[in-house]
Amino acid sequence: MEITDPRVPHPGTEVHALVPRLAATPAITVNHVGDILSTNVLAQELFSEFSIRDNLIRMIFLDAAATCCPDAWRAHA
Repeated sequence: MEITDPRVPHPGTEVHALVPRLAATPAITVNHVGDILSTNVLAQELFSEFSIRDNLIRMIFLDAAATCCPDAWRAHA
Protein backbone atom coordinates (compact mmCIF):
# COMPACT_ATOMS: atom_id res chain seq x y z
CA MET A 1 0.00 0.00 0.00
CA GLU A 2 1.40 3.36 -0.99
CA ILE A 3 0.57 6.40 1.10
CA THR A 4 0.09 9.44 -1.06
CA ASP A 5 -1.40 12.81 -0.38
CA PRO A 6 -2.92 14.46 -3.45
CA ARG A 7 -2.42 17.88 -1.83
CA VAL A 8 1.37 17.47 -1.81
CA PRO A 9 2.89 18.59 -5.12
CA HIS A 10 5.34 16.24 -6.78
CA PRO A 11 8.57 17.55 -8.30
CA GLY A 12 8.01 18.49 -11.90
CA THR A 13 9.96 17.45 -14.96
CA GLU A 14 12.13 20.54 -14.55
CA VAL A 15 13.43 19.27 -11.20
CA HIS A 16 14.05 15.77 -12.55
CA ALA A 17 15.94 17.29 -15.51
CA LEU A 18 18.05 19.48 -13.21
CA VAL A 19 19.35 16.69 -10.94
CA PRO A 20 21.65 14.99 -13.49
CA ARG A 21 23.04 18.38 -14.52
CA LEU A 22 24.37 19.05 -11.01
CA ALA A 23 27.65 17.30 -11.76
CA ALA A 24 29.76 18.81 -8.96
CA THR A 25 27.56 17.72 -6.04
CA PRO A 26 25.44 14.72 -5.08
CA ALA A 27 21.79 15.54 -5.73
CA ILE A 28 18.56 13.68 -5.07
CA THR A 29 14.87 14.48 -5.16
CA VAL A 30 12.53 12.99 -2.59
CA ASN A 31 8.80 13.16 -2.04
CA HIS A 32 6.94 13.99 1.17
CA VAL A 33 7.51 10.49 2.64
CA GLY A 34 11.22 10.27 1.76
CA ASP A 35 10.94 8.14 -1.38
CA ILE A 36 13.94 8.79 -3.61
CA LEU A 37 12.58 9.90 -6.97
CA SER A 38 15.78 10.70 -8.84
CA THR A 39 19.53 10.83 -8.26
CA ASN A 40 22.60 11.98 -10.12
CA VAL A 41 25.82 9.98 -10.58
CA LEU A 42 27.54 11.37 -7.46
CA ALA A 43 24.52 10.60 -5.27
CA GLN A 44 24.46 7.06 -6.62
CA GLU A 45 28.13 6.68 -5.66
CA LEU A 46 27.50 8.22 -2.24
CA PHE A 47 24.69 5.77 -1.50
CA SER A 48 26.33 2.73 -3.16
CA GLU A 49 27.10 0.96 0.13
CA PHE A 50 23.49 1.12 1.30
CA SER A 51 21.22 -1.82 0.52
CA ILE A 52 18.10 0.32 1.02
CA ARG A 53 18.12 2.94 -1.73
CA ASP A 54 14.45 3.59 -2.41
CA ASN A 55 13.58 5.67 0.68
CA LEU A 56 15.90 8.15 2.39
CA ILE A 57 14.30 7.80 5.83
CA ARG A 58 14.47 3.99 5.80
CA MET A 59 18.06 4.16 4.51
CA ILE A 60 19.20 6.42 7.36
CA PHE A 61 17.49 4.54 10.18
CA LEU A 62 17.33 0.90 9.03
CA ASP A 63 20.27 0.19 6.74
CA ALA A 64 23.26 -1.49 8.38
CA ALA A 65 25.66 0.71 6.39
CA ALA A 66 24.32 3.76 8.21
CA THR A 67 25.25 2.38 11.63
CA CYS A 68 28.33 0.28 10.88
CA CYS A 69 30.95 2.69 12.18
CA PRO A 70 29.54 5.12 14.77
CA ASP A 71 32.96 5.76 16.33
CA ALA A 72 34.48 6.65 12.97
CA TRP A 73 31.51 8.92 12.26
CA ARG A 74 31.97 10.74 15.56
CA ALA A 75 35.67 11.26 14.82
CA HIS A 76 34.89 12.91 11.47
CA ALA A 77 31.72 14.79 12.47
